[in-house]
Amino acid sequence: QPGSPALSLRVKTLDGEFVYQAHTARANFSVLFHAFTNKSGFLECMWSTGSSIRDLVNELPDQTQLVFMSLDETAPDDVKWMKYQIEKEVMRSKKKDLLSRLHFVPIPVYELGNWIPDLLYSWRCRPCNCGLNQAVFNSPGWEMPIVVKRLDARYDWLMKYWSLDTYLVKDAGDGCKTVPEVKGAVAWVSEEGNCSYFVKVKNMEQSGAAGVLVYAGPGKAIQDMDCIGTECYYRLNIPAAMVHFETDVMDALRGQKQLNVSFQKTFSPNNFFGFDMEGKLAETGCFLYPTFKFLVWQAQWFVYEGSLLEKLTKPAYVVNIFNDTIMQGDKGAVATVELPKDISSFDKLELDAALSCPGTRDKTCPHWDHTVQLYVCCENDTSYCNLELGRWITAFCRRIGRWLTDVSPLIPLLNSTKCTFRMKTVPWAMAWMPSLNLRFSKSSQ
Repeated sequence: QPGSPALSLRVKTLDGEFVYQAHTARANFSVLFHAFTNKSGFLECMWSTGSSIRDLVNELPDQTQLVFMSLDETAPDDVKWMKYQIEKEVMRSKKKDLLSRLHFVPIPVYELGNWIPDLLYSWRCRPCNCGLNQAVFNSPGWEMPIVVKRLDARYDWLMKYWSLDTYLVKDAGDGCKTVPEVKGAVAWVSEEGNCSYFVKVKNMEQSGAAGVLVYAGPGKAIQDMDCIGTECYYRLNIPAAMVHFETDVMDALRGQKQLNVSFQKTFSPNNFFGFDMEGKLAETGCFLYPTFKFLVWQAQWFVYEGSLLEKLTKPAYVVNIFNDTIMQGDKGAVATVELPKDISSFDKLELDAALSCPGTRDKTCPHWDHTVQLYVCCENDTSYCNLELGRWITAFCRRIGRWLTDVSPLIPLLNSTKCTFRMKTVPWAMAWMPSLNLRFSKSSQ
């Protein structure tokens, strides 16, 4: 489970071996793992977009090691291709030493013979751009349907999703003009033509299409369809996705044969996980769109977390307020505690706050980002009751939030040896489990 110590690991790579020795003390590096599959349109786009790989090369922290693998039988070719994609960007950058921290495993995941396959399969993909999004084409006379990978348009541009219905498919050329014939059908649109994805989708919506499938030309990669600039101000109410060119699909359309399409999601092993600087297993969160930025942000979190834990080793008088306490509803989490009598001898107060949630995985955590506020009320002076002592923002479906906040100017609010603390967020949110320590110290320490 996330948070468990990672086991030792030895695996063959293109350049030798990657060896990880399980440790009990905090290390000065973290490790992230990526298991690629060519069956995913999302991962194909992530690896084929220059800006995505550029972000990985230029922004990955120096304290991070990366291990690349493949879930497919084509693993040797897959990791060589991944290495080549990164090497191209490394040559353009100043991060020449990056390759020494990248490890490419040419053995398919299902032949590794260690604990990694078990973890990837047991941490099965969550719905958020993980798993295999697919389009299924069928036509009378075909013995078998054609199942292809698809990448839906950017979620924050087109908020209309594919239903479970079966749609008729009609050819719409390059989509740069309206095509009345596609009314009620899914429009089959070429990525070619002198117009943007926005114009293609807008024209098909005005034509009455039920959805849009933009196909990449032969030999071209699936792209991340998004609006640009002022296009994003125009609301479209139609689903769209990108797929690869399929000869049989085009032949059926040109032969004016009936062609149907439906949409499905096939669950798959996870594609990402990591070890933090304490050697503990960690999830990597939800990748909202196909870019390595999300992996970089996880690596940056590991660095931040390591720095925070180092700060917590400094001497302080610690008062525990909450310890994985349920916070939900109007009441939130409430605790009354005794504070040190000599509080005036301290001139520094830090809030060591963490937010977890019920269960063991990120998928059990609340959705959306909300403000969390901490209020305090001490016995001696009710005029200062329920004043705000701290404020945070919840992470979207993440159980790892932790902050160390200096609130020294607010020490006068703690004007009694007995105070009541209340932490709460919006009452309709799912349950969080906050932990909170007050850390009193002297700035001279």
